Amino acid sequence: MIRLNLNLLSLLCCMALAVPAVAQIDVAPTSMVITSDTRNGVMLLRNVSNEEREVEVNAFFAYPATDSAGTMYMEKLDSVTALQYSLIPHLRVFPRRLVLPPNAEQNIKFLVTPKGTLNNGTYWARFSIKSKPTAKPIERQMTGDSVAIAMQFIVERVSGVVYLNNTVNIGLEVGQPQARRDSMMRVFIPMEAKGNSPFWGNMNMTIKDAETDSVVAEHFELLAVYFSMNRRFDFALAKFSSGKRYIAELKIDSERTEIPEKVRKTFAAIEKRLEFIVP
Repeated sequence: MIRLNLNLLSLLCCMALAVPAVAQIDVAPTSMVITSDTRNGVMLLRNVSNEEREVEVNAFFAYPATDSAGTMYMEKLDSVTALQYSLIPHLRVFPRRLVLPPNAEQNIKFLVTPKGTLNNGTYWARFSIKSKPTAKPIERQMTGDSVAIAMQFIVERVSGVVYLNNTVNIGLEVGQPQARRDSMMRVFIPMEAKGNSPFWGNMNMTIKDAETDSVVAEHFELLAVYFSMNRRFDFALAKFSSGKRYIAELKIDSERTEIPEKVRKTFAAIEKRLEFIVP
């Protein structure tokens, strides 16, 4: 019989825009925006644990997409799109590997050096920050037919770096939402980024009872649309009653303060309205 003794258990997670409560390394800012005026940026890493940690930073190309069912996922295998929009060939990150003592800080520098001439627009990459305690001898204890092994898990968080090259045009086209009921009450919203850049903004959806005007469901998120997608939003059926009429109100704006003001396109909020009866 083999008995595993887990001395350190950390959550392996991917940031989409969320910071894990068990994170061992703090990051500021949580995402990096670089313009062609400066071509560089600095990110601060801080070890908030009580042990020395090895840190590794790696970049890869990916973007959010949806499948045929409207489920959102991170597309990492689109080599054709990467040839056109990937920042990785033009990006240097240093240091990529470092050791941080407890409560120590270290600046990570991002430098964009275009290879050849880049068209106006946005280029991007995602980067993972992995950390683990500095290597120690594996502890093993054998008692009879049992073995105790001390294991250390790697903590990973993922964020993004965006390069805005010269003139950037940001826009969004939103189609008519649709509602569908199965095991959940689902709202589908077709969206497509316009211009030479992905769209970043805020999205708020409110579903109300058409008779009482009372709110039965709400959803807010920091919205990112890179190409076209048909986003699906799920709501528990318990919030709705069969045969009743509801109104879904959607509002999307572009007020994202992490985007530099000189390239941020502010426009009137996009609003959509959908009336539906739950079968």
